[in-house]
Amino acid sequence: MAEAIKEPEYKLYYWPGFPGRGEYMRLMFAETRTPYIEVFEGKSHEEAIKMGYGKGKKHFAFPVLEHGDMYISQSSVINRYLGKKLDGGRLYPKTEKDRWQAEMIMGGVDGVVEEGIRAWHAIDANASYYDQKEATQPFIEYYKTKRLPKWLDFFEKILRDNYEKTGKLVCVGHEISWVDFCVFHAIDGNLFECPEVFEKEPTEYIKKFYTAIRQRPNIKAYLNSEKRTKFTHTGPIV
Repeated sequence: MAEAIKEPEYKLYYWPGFPGRGEYMRLMFAETRTPYIEVFEGKSHEEAIKMGYGKGKKHFAFPVLEHGDMYISQSSVINRYLGKKLDGGRLYPKTEKDRWQAEMIMGGVDGVVEEGIRAWHAIDANASYYDQKEATQPFIEYYKTKRLPKWLDFFEKILRDNYEKTGKLVCVGHEISWVDFCVFHAIDGNLFECPEVFEKEPTEYIKKFYTAIRQRPNIKAYLNSEKRTKFTHTGPIV
């Protein structure tokens, strides 16, 4: 008798049609070659809402990760959980110092991502960018000229300091960890949306780091695959 095909352990709930915050998890699944189910793949936003988002629902917002009897929301919590679980914990920093450093850096990722989303949806956070395209332009310009340069300086310093200490182009310690993929996605989306800012600012180590992550075999295969959802020019990571 043929052995039954085992269903993937992990299920990811995230808005269909754009990378967004769900991309952090997809990158880690790709790096570790971990099978998972994209629950809303091929579905509409309306269908996703009916399946678990909105007023009165258990989780405030997507992404949500289902693993066994665990349902986890909030991006930074999911990312840390996957870092500890995937591929025997390979992506989880090895020392307490590096773990706390990774948490701090993830706070920066959350910060720049939230500021970017708010800039592109400054008039109504729940409305489409296209419904407020003209009105939100001053906020986008402020993000590009005042806020993003400060965040790039933050990530540049982190990468430079760790490289000078360890000789490794990663955010913490000597080995790649979960937070590297989160930083990569934040950089990737902002580079797509605001390339002119990267040309003006000192980003030597950011660019080296970005290139190194893109060239990792499993990440490169994922980024070049049809599975990867493309950015939409409606915000830095969407």
